[in-house]
Order: sequence, then structure tokens, then C-alpha cells
Amino acid sequence: LTNQHGFCVEEIADGERLWAAIRGTVPYKRMKEYEIPGICALWLEFGTGASRYLVVGSYREQTRVGEKGTRSWVQQKKRWEKLLVQINKVATDTGREVHFLGDLNLDTMRWPQLGSQKKGWDKIWFVDKLYEHLINRAGMVLSETEGYTWSNKDGSRRSCLDLHFCNRPATKTSKVTTSYEFHKDHATLIVERAEADQQGDIQVTKQKWCEVDEIWCKYIFQEYCTLGK
Repeated sequence: LTNQHGFCVEEIADGERLWAAIRGTVPYKRMKEYEIPGICALWLEFGTGASRYLVVGSYREQTRVGEKGTRSWVQQKKRWEKLLVQINKVATDTGREVHFLGDLNLDTMRWPQLGSQKKGWDKIWFVDKLYEHLINRAGMVLSETEGYTWSNKDGSRRSCLDLHFCNRPATKTSKVTTSYEFHKDHATLIVERAEADQQGDIQVTKQKWCEVDEIWCKYIFQEYCTLGK
């Protein structure tokens, strides 16, 4: 992705099960100050000036790879509530547009808040906390998608685990869809914003060589060379 297609790749840390690829022409910033050690959530800021917005990509892990004792309900609940509290705090303190998405391992087909009458589901607590911190306090809304986002190999079991939330859905989210083009077990969740992102500042300005982002320049040059072939 980086060498052949001009993408910037962001990883939380070695061994984490989450990463992001951003096209080299898109201005963004990694917001490490919002990330919490031991929680699988990647924070990125896009846009410039007053139009900046945040994207929080997350994977709700049921256990941490290589870390003993992290599968217990106590540890899962601690990680989940820490993340929700942080998203709520950032969204309310900054007043920014925030998108929260990823594989949350919480099947919406089992949510009592969405009309499920099935009993005995062991993850209701996680959904209740999601409503408490994000939907009720931060004003975030769950985007509606058609169909399922996960299925087992023979298709006999299906769930909706990959979710998207936004605190300004009416004005900032155009649509959220799922694609099965690269489907293995999870479908691809596609979020389209109502406002198109700019690929970079088209204004040319003079800049000292010591202030030039050489890596970014190489990405851009490589992308244009690839497109010209």
C-alpha cells in the first residue's frame, strides 16, 4: 500500500489487530493523545480549520493477544467503558464531528433497544453502556445498514457486528452501506460523508527545505507516476 499505491499506514502498535490506510493526498493527523494503551482504537483527524473531524476506528476485543486474564468479563467491561467515556469526553469537549466505527462484536439483531425479544444474551451490558455514554450523552446515532455484516463459512449464521455512529448524521453523513466484494467473514462497511473531502491545499507556497515533508512528497510523486503509466 505504501510503496506501490501511495498510502500512509497507521498502526496502534506492533501486535495490535487494527490499522488504517490513508491516501497520501488526504490531509490528516494521528491523534495519539486520545488513544488509551491496551484499548484497540485508532484516532484520526481529517480536514483543515473549522471543518476538521475525527474518525475513531475500533475493534472491541474479547481478549487481548498475548495478555493473560484479559478475556474475563471484568476486563472486557473496563476496556469498553474507558473507550466510551473517552469518545464522549472528546466529542462534547471539542464540539467536533465524530465518527465511531468498527467491528464492535455487538450484534444489533440482539439489541432490546432495537426491538429484539430474544432472552439470555450475555452482551446487553455493553449495549446499555453504549447508549448511556454515546447515544444519550454525546448525541451519537447508529447508522442504518441493510443486511448483515458477518456470516460463518456456510452462511447458516449471520450477524450485524460492524457498526457506525456519528454525532451529526443529518448534516455530515450521506450514507452508510455494506459491500460483499471482498467478503470472507466480515463485509466491508463504507461510510460516505455529505461533504466531499479535499485532497490537499492546491495553493503553492514557498517553504524552507527543512520544513518540507519529504516522505509525503515522495508519496505524491509516486502516485502521479503510477497514474501516468
